[in-house]
Amino acid sequence: MRFGYLGIFVFNLFGPGIFLVPAASRHFAVLGVALATALGMAINDSVSWLAGRNGDVVLPRGRRVEQAEGYIKKYGPWALFFWALIPFPYDFIALMAGYLKMPFWRFLIPTFLGRLFRFLGLGSGTVAFWGKV
Repeated sequence: MRFGYLGIFVFNLFGPGIFLVPAASRHFAVLGVALATALGMAINDSVSWLAGRNGDVVLPRGRRVEQAEGYIKKYGPWALFFWALIPFPYDFIALMAGYLKMPFWRFLIPTFLGRLFRFLGLGSGTVAFWGKV
């Protein structure tokens, strides 16, 4: 907790911030924690987008891959926003978005916003249930 919001941001560049949000929300402002976490995780997810965009991604063509691809093609950024809201292995979705050549900003903005709302809810729920320290 001694590194503040910058520490929360840096932690989320490299790790899953969902574990840090409940504890940090009890010590810091929920909005600040949610912003730092969402921004760090969105940048982290950009690595998967970049791998899908620039690499020859070989995804086993199964029903789930085709279904995810169909949702991204049909709903675009709204699909990304929805998937960022829920606890889901988002690296797969980011990889697919890059593979489908989705523009970076159309990927990053809904990813960030979905994560932001998710962590606002998680942090607010934590504070409402356990209170501030």
